[in-house]
Amino acid sequence: RVPVPVISVGNITTGGTGKTPFVALVCDICRAAGVEPGIVSRGYRAATAEGNDEKKVLEILTPGVPHEQNSARIVAAQRLLNGHPHCGAIVMDDGLQHRHLHRDLNVVLIDATCPFGYDHVLPRGLLREPLSGLRRADVILLTRCDLVPDNQLREIEQRAQSASGLPVEKILRTEFRPSGLRTASGQQHSIESLRGLPVYLASGIGNPEAFHQTCRSAG
Repeated sequence: RVPVPVISVGNITTGGTGKTPFVALVCDICRAAGVEPGIVSRGYRAATAEGNDEKKVLEILTPGVPHEQNSARIVAAQRLLNGHPHCGAIVMDDGLQHRHLHRDLNVVLIDATCPFGYDHVLPRGLLREPLSGLRRADVILLTRCDLVPDNQLREIEQRAQSASGLPVEKILRTEFRPSGLRTASGQQHSIESLRGLPVYLASGIGNPEAFHQTCRSAG
């Protein structure tokens, strides 16, 4: 335990469920409530002291929010609090399976386009652990719901509720809406500026097909 609340954002499968933008949203909510947040994460494949690509993205999305990366999340949390005494809450990125650091809220993201990892744990499927791990969730958030038919979403909700034991009001739907384009130099452009033009997509994320669908839906 650490002396401030810890909010974990995690998932039950490998691949991209949208944790990074949701971590940024949680930080925005904390700030709006007058609480200064900090972020801890593993720092997977961090090439330099600047951190990995996720940390660099979060620096853009949450400017000024301190971020410590360490595979031992408790070490990252202690360093964060020692270096930033005004930090009033910790957001733990990808924390569901990292249980040494106590958390006060477990938010689990499920990608509606590939919700249950083909029903098998690695290496046969994409589950990090059996679905019974959802019992540790306090809230389940279905992501990319705009890319899945409503009847399929209801089936996902029913299965998530059965596996987690959560009441239906704790299983929520969301979607990612592109708000603009950012160039490498930081310039902002509207989505409409590329509508109807041929573009080439290159991505290095956990769910590239969902990214492709988002771009197609934006025109």
